[in-house]
Amino acid sequence: MRFRLTAIPIILLALSCGAVIYQPRDGDILFQTLNTPRSRSLANVTRSSYNNVGIVYFHKGRPLVLDVGDRVRVTPLEQWITLGMENRFVVRRLRAADQILTAAVIQRIFRRVKKTIGMPADDAFSWDDQAYYASELIWKVISKGAGVELVPLQTLDDFDLAELPNHHPIWQRFETRSPREEPAVSPQAIFESSLLETVYEQ
Repeated sequence: MRFRLTAIPIILLALSCGAVIYQPRDGDILFQTLNTPRSRSLANVTRSSYNNVGIVYFHKGRPLVLDVGDRVRVTPLEQWITLGMENRFVVRRLRAADQILTAAVIQRIFRRVKKTIGMPADDAFSWDDQAYYASELIWKVISKGAGVELVPLQTLDDFDLAELPNHHPIWQRFETRSPREEPAVSPQAIFESSLLETVYEQ
């Protein structure tokens, strides 16, 4: 699969509320709210307004979104929007996107993308690269691909782990040690990054 910096089309997305125009670009970061048990749990634990984060990239002229469902997945943008509650989503973009997201950087970012597709979802909030939760995936793709840390890392101690049931996988992982220092990042932290600006909201 070959990636390149793509001329920006104007895409007409027909949603239930009418026609909406959004001009997607490689590297756009999208936020939405999903109504699934995993996503609701992520929102509660991380105190996040949005529980799903994705990143846009173009393949053969078509905008796709990389995010995490049951696995790391790629979804056509038009379809991805319909996954969110009431088709609502917000687009945030690097303020210095024109300077940072050069053709070479886009290539590096999406080499990272290619490596993650199909990896399992991470319900245990581990910071390794064996599985991913949504905000972890996007933070790492931008950090390792563009050399930009969207936000300083948090730790699991910043999350409200008391929201998780006793049988949750995270308690098995931390049976013999404290999760206090485990690196983590929430959707809300990425959403509030000062390096990003909102360019579209539906």
